[in-house]
Amino acid sequence: MSRRASGPRWAALAASPLPVLLAAALAVSALVPSLAPRGRAGAQEEMSIGIDANPAANTPTAVGDIDSCAAAAPGDGLSVDIYVKDASELLAWEVYLEYDPRLVEVTDRDVDQFLGANEGSNVYDVSERLPDADGLYRVAAADTSDPPTPDSGSGVLARLTLRAKAPGSGNLTIAFRDLNDDGAPDIGPFFRSVSGQPIGDTNGDTFFDGPIRNARVSIGAPCPNSGGLSADEGAGGTSTLLWVIGGATAGVAVIGLVGFTLRRLARRHARA
Repeated sequence: MSRRASGPRWAALAASPLPVLLAAALAVSALVPSLAPRGRAGAQEEMSIGIDANPAANTPTAVGDIDSCAAAAPGDGLSVDIYVKDASELLAWEVYLEYDPRLVEVTDRDVDQFLGANEGSNVYDVSERLPDADGLYRVAAADTSDPPTPDSGSGVLARLTLRAKAPGSGNLTIAFRDLNDDGAPDIGPFFRSVSGQPIGDTNGDTFFDGPIRNARVSIGAPCPNSGGLSADEGAGGTSTLLWVIGGATAGVAVIGLVGFTLRRLARRHARA
């Protein structure tokens, strides 16, 4: 079951003192590893994420051939998946989708996918409200089950519905943003394990540093290459994965995720 954090409930969370939330998260996370059940088993490869422009072959726990471009006529709806491959004990995540607001807007989302696959999961939706038409959309979720039910393997993190607005072509990108111009990203994709630690962060900034694959939309015209692409290969067998270097209890999942979200939103509002 997925719950969306919005309205009075979200306001109550946002009003909580951030230092208290983070301290509580750290205190509880020390107890989590001994409580955590294992997710779906499988050989562990390097974790990667991306956008599949044609989600027809995907399920919450499987990623099929990946399409790099979605085509639609103005006024039509289209779906894209934000996916993860080879995750290990994932409990919470946040991703920012960057898009051209002249071409599309985000009208719906479903985050009760990969995180909701294990029995007993309780997916808490911390995404931005919809519709979204400003060119940057935060989609995020945490599994708040107790005992925790972290997920391992591959699947769909979120399925997003877009509405085509006007002819043209543009990128769909998993974004990093430096909001205070200090040379370091303030928002970007991040993933938390059942122990409360970042997943895929190699430089200590909390953000995911592994392979990311982006996509495109073509409105009013067919895509240049309409065939499906594997997760590791593009046309002619050349890798199209983009390396972006930059960036368990309900208390751990929700407090940790909301705490980082509030910190970044506070920076954004301070610059407004």
